[in-house]
Amino acid sequence: MSRSREGSRTKTRVVISNIWNKDYESSIKEIFNYFGIRNIIKNLRGKIYIKPNITSSIYYAYTNPDIVASLIKILRSEGFRKIFVMENCTQADFGRNAFMASRMFEAVESAGAECVFLDELNHIPISLDTGEKEYDLEFPELIINELVKKKGKNTYISMPKLKTHDITIVTLGVKNQHGLISDASKQVEHHYGLHAKLASMLKIIKPDFTIIDGEYAVGEGPVAPRRKKDLIKKYDILIGGRDIVAVDTVGAKVLGYERSEIKHLTIATDMGLGCGNLEEIEIIGDVHQFRERVPYAKERIYPPELNIKIVAGKKMACREGCLGQVESMLDMFLFDANGKGNFSVVAGKGFQKSDLENLPEPIVIVGDCAIKEVGDYLQTKYKDVRIVRKCSDITAISTILLDVVKPDANILADGMDIQKRIENELIAIKKGCNSIFMKLTN
Repeated sequence: MSRSREGSRTKTRVVISNIWNKDYESSIKEIFNYFGIRNIIKNLRGKIYIKPNITSSIYYAYTNPDIVASLIKILRSEGFRKIFVMENCTQADFGRNAFMASRMFEAVESAGAECVFLDELNHIPISLDTGEKEYDLEFPELIINELVKKKGKNTYISMPKLKTHDITIVTLGVKNQHGLISDASKQVEHHYGLHAKLASMLKIIKPDFTIIDGEYAVGEGPVAPRRKKDLIKKYDILIGGRDIVAVDTVGAKVLGYERSEIKHLTIATDMGLGCGNLEEIEIIGDVHQFRERVPYAKERIYPPELNIKIVAGKKMACREGCLGQVESMLDMFLFDANGKGNFSVVAGKGFQKSDLENLPEPIVIVGDCAIKEVGDYLQTKYKDVRIVRKCSDITAISTILLDVVKPDANILADGMDIQKRIENELIAIKKGCNSIFMKLTN
């Protein structure tokens, strides 16, 4: 059973299971024992799709492949054979590389399942209604056919990583679903509207079960700064349950945050898409053993000697969009990869002309708001102005900042086999994917 009764109230169950000596199978089995694996996966002949988080293939940014492999082995021991592991990683990278470089491909294939690179598949538009806006998102046709139209036949298991997030505070099961859609659709509403978008995607598709990989808790995600080793914290837990919102609410609590602080979880709760109230969740395990508030915000102070000017619009500069995306990239390129200074970034809307005087060049204008308001003025006043037309086009932002900041490519490669990655990229590009990695190696 996944629910218990307290008085007359039905409570949603979430299990926190300890990992002992890297025995992931025992921990997963303990979680399943509280629900019954046959209650989760009812069709022996159906397909099972597992969605880990492989935001990037670097530095604890992805679900542990060995935990995914352990789940596959358990499912196969129960007689399930049609098991697939799927992902479309962050913009500016590509799924085939993320699977290879993170060891996910090797782990999945060895355990007896098949990898699915979602960014290489055919996509179709699906309408999303947030209650305030309605727009299309591009989902892989496979997802719609196999997990929406055949929901009763096939099973969808989400396996996010226990991470904070510079933009959404936490990135757990609900945020993990953003990796289902195309890169172009990831840019849609990736500003102040992101939280409603994430919550409303649960109307289209929702996992049958969610297991958070909490072997390590990761601060300042989605990719923790390489220079801050103390942000990688050994927690040795898995968190599982049928209600993705409830599981995320418990995960947020483990990271030190209340559900009310997480906008997308609050919206999902208010929409009735899951249980986000801790008092209505039966938690098996000790959620209070974790007392630290794991940091989520990245460094936004630039030493004067770098001569960097960030001009944010006074009326609006979205942390979820133009401003936040730039600052996340700068954290990595400047401080982790020893990039250079002497540039400016202009983002948002609501500028005074005095804000735009004596800016170090080149000047990078990010997003339609800034372009419409001050684009012509800046291009007339200064010689070297670079433009990113969409507020959350990570590929475009990264491409321009790579040229401006000039980070150390070897550090960004993070020990990966660059030649193998280029070979994978060439395959992915032929299938319509878009990546910036060639620009690091040219």
